[in-house]
Amino acid sequence: MLKSFSLIMFICLLGVSQGLVQHSTIDKGDVQLNLAMVQFTAVNGNKTANLDQFEAYAQQASARNVSLLVFPELSLDGYSIYSELHILELAEPVNGPSMERVQQIAQQYEINIAYGYMELGEANDCKQVFPPFQNNIYDSFAIISSTGELLVNYRKTHLAPGAEEHLFTRGGVIGPVVEVQGIKIGVMICIEVFTPEIARALALQGAQMILAPTANAYPPSNPNEPTVPYYNIPAYVMVAARASENRVPICYVNYYDPENKYFTFNGMTVLYGSGGNLISWGGTSNSTVVYSTVPISTTSPQEGRRPNLYQGLCSANNYKYCSDTTESIPVAPYP
Repeated sequence: MLKSFSLIMFICLLGVSQGLVQHSTIDKGDVQLNLAMVQFTAVNGNKTANLDQFEAYAQQASARNVSLLVFPELSLDGYSIYSELHILELAEPVNGPSMERVQQIAQQYEINIAYGYMELGEANDCKQVFPPFQNNIYDSFAIISSTGELLVNYRKTHLAPGAEEHLFTRGGVIGPVVEVQGIKIGVMICIEVFTPEIARALALQGAQMILAPTANAYPPSNPNEPTVPYYNIPAYVMVAARASENRVPICYVNYYDPENKYFTFNGMTVLYGSGGNLISWGGTSNSTVVYSTVPISTTSPQEGRRPNLYQGLCSANNYKYCSDTTESIPVAPYP
């Protein structure tokens, strides 16, 4: 089954030309957004080195009239396995010194920057968090405007099983959607592409495009084992499905780091259009910047829905696995 899946995906990607991988322009949509997706190798645990990379990419993208520069999940810190002590050393509050540096870069090069980082949150009672940090630590993603304003600071609401669940606190709100260059943008992170309700909630808030930064990797393994196709499923299938079913482009930005000590990041940065069509692809063989002109529709893509028929989706009485037994996650108010 996995071999068949790999063959199908390989055949599909044969249609992606080298030019399309690096730059794509689709003359459709009411408006367009010049986008740059950075598929790079972070220096794990070295925020200064990564901020220097941010600035170099911002300078490069600004010279190409890019409006929005997007980095992967936790790109400020690098996605790796850190000790509890190292987590506390890396985590910064919103508006901390690293964010101030990103704001300066955004202003200097007049470009909007979206990046991920470990956020040092509010104090907690140490009863619901493992390990018992005195403050909540979030897997967060910020969008900084070209004037240096913090537009949104999204805290990942659905964490990957394992280390993420032990080290991070789940965020409590889906959204809000914010405007970047007049285009309404929402954020979800990595494994959240597997939860269709998140993309739908953002679309219902008016999102015309969704950013999905990721750290999609697979652990080192026997090359003869069929593990790679499974880890490519998010980029190949889930992102396209979320884009198609919500009729909004989705930008999925990953690392390239085959030498990572704990994980193998093979790129697969991808941009799908509102029809689930492939617009741009970053490949699997190197660090790169994927430049695209994204077609954006300004008309509502959610016409024809019948919400009265969907009331049971979040009723524990009707669906065994629907309700979170510990909390309900609010959604930012719909416009």
